[in-house]
Amino acid sequence: MSIESLIASYQRRYDELDENIASIARGVNFASLSNNPRLVQQFHGPSNTESENEEQEADLSKLSIAQLNRKYDDVDNYIVELQKIELLSRKLDEINVLLSKKKSVSDLLDFQQLFTLFRSAKETTTAAASANVNIVIYKHIAKSVETAFALFVEQLEEYLRFLLPDEYTIENISILNEFNALLDKNATKLESYSKLRSQWDSLVDKLLSPKHTKFKLTLVDDKFADYDSISLVLTEDETSVTGFIKSVRNLLEFINFLQLDTLKHYLNSKISLLLINKISVNIDGIVNNKESIDGLKILVDYSTSTNWNVLAGLHSTDTKSIEEKLNKLHLDWIIDNFINDIRKAFNSELIEKTKEWTHSIDTSIQSKESQNKKFKDTQKESQTDPQNEKVEDDDDAWNEDWDDAWDEDEPKTEIATETKPQAGTAAESNAEQDSNKSIIVITELPTEVESIVEKYRQHSSDVSYLISSVKALSLSKYPPLSRSFLLLNDMTYLASRLDSPELVRFAESNWNQYLVTFYQGLKSILGSLNLSDSDSNDAQEDDTYGELDDYNLNQLSLIYSWFDTLVSETDLQQTNNERFKQLIIQLVEFVNAWLIHKILSFFEITEGQSTKIANIIDSLNNVTVPYVMQIGESQANIKSYNKLNNYKFLLNNHLKDIMDRFYQGELFDMETDELIKVIKSVFIHSELRDNYINEIIEFRNMT
Repeated sequence: MSIESLIASYQRRYDELDENIASIARGVNFASLSNNPRLVQQFHGPSNTESENEEQEADLSKLSIAQLNRKYDDVDNYIVELQKIELLSRKLDEINVLLSKKKSVSDLLDFQQLFTLFRSAKETTTAAASANVNIVIYKHIAKSVETAFALFVEQLEEYLRFLLPDEYTIENISILNEFNALLDKNATKLESYSKLRSQWDSLVDKLLSPKHTKFKLTLVDDKFADYDSISLVLTEDETSVTGFIKSVRNLLEFINFLQLDTLKHYLNSKISLLLINKISVNIDGIVNNKESIDGLKILVDYSTSTNWNVLAGLHSTDTKSIEEKLNKLHLDWIIDNFINDIRKAFNSELIEKTKEWTHSIDTSIQSKESQNKKFKDTQKESQTDPQNEKVEDDDDAWNEDWDDAWDEDEPKTEIATETKPQAGTAAESNAEQDSNKSIIVITELPTEVESIVEKYRQHSSDVSYLISSVKALSLSKYPPLSRSFLLLNDMTYLASRLDSPELVRFAESNWNQYLVTFYQGLKSILGSLNLSDSDSNDAQEDDTYGELDDYNLNQLSLIYSWFDTLVSETDLQQTNNERFKQLIIQLVEFVNAWLIHKILSFFEITEGQSTKIANIIDSLNNVTVPYVMQIGESQANIKSYNKLNNYKFLLNNHLKDIMDRFYQGELFDMETDELIKVIKSVFIHSELRDNYINEIIEFRNMT
């Protein structure tokens, strides 16, 4: 088929379609559409059935009593709504009339009427919306009311600008007060007042801020005007140092004419703060000038009588008292400034910069570190000497050299030094002075704080407020004492420089709190160790009886991890080695004391249990001794190690061996009650055991 024939075929089809469409269009008319029930329902509302129902209802004679009542209620509601709409229409007309009226100073009554009309109209439209009244006209009325109210607010703004043309002038005081009361009564805030508030805020800055040129504010009362008006005049004043006192008085009086409590509350704190700063800067010129004192007294009395909380602390009835309070106010201002300087120092990078400082070790710390070394000598004085006096010829008595074996691990030079006469006193004194000094790490912060405090002492010797601020800020700015001694070090340095032991007490108190947490953490792990005789009967018969099981080995590894974390993951040793040394010794003493107390708590200790406890003692020693050596201490210098080893000896030896050790003086660090308690727990009741116990009691009573 050629292209021409194909085109002719399509053309014939299009012509047929056009003819069909035209035929359908000719058949569309009112009669055909009316006969289509779906179109009738869509475009003309209810169906024929509904129309029939409506026709039946229109014939009231065919309705039931219930239907008539229902129809009556509907009609009554429609009438009520129509009456409301009619009333709203009249109110809206009245609103439009009042808004179109030319405004004058005497239009306050119109404003009050407008507020009443708007409030009533809004209540009606809001109630209709809440009741879901499906009447479209309500929405149109509500929109008209909102538009009219926006125009009303514009007229209020214009009226206020007439009464208050700027921040310096009030054109009619009485009318303005009534207008402000009207605004407050109707909870209406104007944008013009927000702008004026910012302008008055700037005016306060001009009068009192040290950054601005000196200004004087004069209050002018226009008594010759037709209505009461008042204005402020701002001029530069470089001659008077204390002229700001009268200017503030004039500003307060001007603000009082407005009768706006919200504005007074807004400006009060700023005026008070800047005024105190201004007075403090010019304190010499005020205290030595009677005119300034009188002006300040007038300002204080006026502000108090008009409910301004400005300089309320200076309110007084005599000049001498106000001078004293002025000095107190000035000192408070100085304190605030210096505390602010301390706060800035704490917020700076000084706390991150460190340096070394050599200081004398605190006596309490030194005594704790040296008590184990001195323990040996006190035992000689308290036990050996009385023993020699009472039982010199008794072969079974304490040997006065009972502690020779205790000294075997001590360096020979130390023993020689201890027995040397006073010839080496000077050398020993120098050595002792060097041993009493320690190098700790402090920050740059205490140096800056010291400088601030020393400057403050030029004004007052009472630095308690500054010290309190240092303590408060240090708690939030320093790293916790569980990880670093910087807080303790800096407070120690400051205390020595400022002669303020309160800082040391503060730091020590906080350190003791962290020390308690160390003890609690360690105690929770120690308490999980199983020292009881919990092995099965099968285990008691083989060679593993008393050996540590996996559970106890795991708990011991937790103790090791706890000490390792303390040593390797904190800066405690790096910031204060002596304190860290003391801490490790205290923790080791705590571990040993806990184990001793645990042994004493058992009423009966079996053979396997004795082996288990001895193994735990050895394992704990393997954990703690390396850390003791790491801090430069000897195991022999920590008395609890010897006492714990004595307990271990009691658990794993025969009664005869125990008595031999007793008479050699090796059990000196065990109380009689402790010794008897362990013997009774380990050994079954027998005549031999009781004889040895009586022998121990008699010997101890004799000595």
